[in-house]
Amino acid sequence: MNRFLLGIILFISLFLNIWGIWGGLPSKERTNLVFSESQIKGLSKIMKETRDEIYQRTEYFGSGPVGFKNEMYRITLDGIEHEISKFHIGSARSFLIRSCYPDEQAVLASLGNMNPSKLDFNPHMFSYGGLYIYLIGFSIKIAALLNLLTLTPDTTYYFLHPGEMGKFFVIGRLVGALIGVLAIYIIYLIGSFLYDKRTGLIAGLFLSLLPAVIIYAHYLKPYVFNLFFFLLSFYWTCKVLYSDKISNYILAGLFAGIAGGILLPFGTIFICIPIAHLIKRISTKISIRSLFEKSIILSILSAIIGFIIVNPYLLVSLKEAFSEYMFLSRCVPPNFSFDRILSYSKVSLPAGFGLPLFVVVIAGILYSFYKREKIDYLILSYIIPLFFFITATTYRFIHYGIYILPFLILLSARVLGIGLKGGRMIRHITLIIILFVSIYTFLYSLSYDRVFAGRDIKTEAGKWIVKNIEKGESIGFRREPTPYAHPPINILEYKVSWIDENGRIDPLPKYFVESENDSIPDGFRSILKFQYCEIKRFERHPEVFGVKLFFGKNYPWWWKTPNPDILLYKRLR
Repeated sequence: MNRFLLGIILFISLFLNIWGIWGGLPSKERTNLVFSESQIKGLSKIMKETRDEIYQRTEYFGSGPVGFKNEMYRITLDGIEHEISKFHIGSARSFLIRSCYPDEQAVLASLGNMNPSKLDFNPHMFSYGGLYIYLIGFSIKIAALLNLLTLTPDTTYYFLHPGEMGKFFVIGRLVGALIGVLAIYIIYLIGSFLYDKRTGLIAGLFLSLLPAVIIYAHYLKPYVFNLFFFLLSFYWTCKVLYSDKISNYILAGLFAGIAGGILLPFGTIFICIPIAHLIKRISTKISIRSLFEKSIILSILSAIIGFIIVNPYLLVSLKEAFSEYMFLSRCVPPNFSFDRILSYSKVSLPAGFGLPLFVVVIAGILYSFYKREKIDYLILSYIIPLFFFITATTYRFIHYGIYILPFLILLSARVLGIGLKGGRMIRHITLIIILFVSIYTFLYSLSYDRVFAGRDIKTEAGKWIVKNIEKGESIGFRREPTPYAHPPINILEYKVSWIDENGRIDPLPKYFVESENDSIPDGFRSILKFQYCEIKRFERHPEVFGVKLFFGKNYPWWWKTPNPDILLYKRLR
């Protein structure tokens, strides 16, 4: 019976992870709104040259192209002479080959920087780790050998065949989504080992339905992918808590190193190994000295090996990797404040769990403080410091702290597992809670799957612009238009501008496009309020059967990336 239920849970996870995984891809429909086919052919050389220059001038991932200056090009297309800036060309090109979700192109760009013919597999990107990148590259190569996609070094081919480019994104997303399903099985093993099989099933069920996991399984990013290796490390760490077998230490360390090699913050799971070791030795007088035992040393060595296995080029690119890590750390400088703790607790976590499951999670945490068993000390000593670190750095996001969510799932599952062992009334109440939480959370995640699977709202806005705004009119944006935030627009047919570093657009455009994924400067917000009027709004909220299942007014950042509200304004005079 347990195997049957586990099979259903894994199927649910697979379904939720992959439905809508084809959303937000480059397409002919979007491309046609940006350039005509003849315009693409005429601009292909320039678009390729500017793209190549950007990559050549980028010292490390995230740094941006050093010395990349804006220039004007004069080019004749379809008998008409145009003057186009390099920045405008770069913006338009992104709509041809990028997806609608931020930074997804990073992995594909990393693969493009490799030179297999010279046995050069240096990814020149270390924040994601080589294993994730190599596995996606291997999957793309297999798909090409099976004639499922066209693989060519000629970038200009994909300008005219965006559907082929879209297949790269789908394959990359599938790799993460499928490996993410395996994480459900691992948390089932953990729950079964620590408590009982019923608790393991509940933990697996809740993790398979978790909105934060489902949403980020749809992105070409390693957050859900890495949960598998992260939880494998914790599984063997749990065995360390109750056994002195050397193999437990080695495997816990190895998978911690692999998890940290794929995403550095996930490597913090290694801390659980010495904590578990100390908890086990706490009754002895040599508990601190035991940290120098052979088992701990071997776990450290295996973690180092695991880290290097997934980042083989790290040792020969230390300066590049260090610069990348330092850049990323500067993006989120720590700032400890009560407001951030409150925001993360009131906005990010409830959105990531869904309100009913979040309530059960709180009950699980409170029970853990009350029970104070070995495993409670282990989990709490890990997640409490990380909670404060996350709130001090990335409190507005849910995915950067996604690795603490499985622990909260385990604690909530433990409470419900105990309820199933109670008297008849308690069992019935517990079953009702499990059913209600599961159905609600399933529908909540499904509502986002429907957004991923539906038509892109930004493309719909682009089509409306073509039909309702005359060619030659001026249209302003918060910044240079990008596929993840803005409607596609033909820069040859409209005068496109964006807010400068001083918060101005000079001259003011006749129309202005605001995306929910943008942050409008206060000064320009006043201009919109008094000198413009809203003429059209595009919005698509996650819902099932017409019912919205998220009631918060605020969302974590990037939570609405697939469906940002798009507002169009027209100048009053």
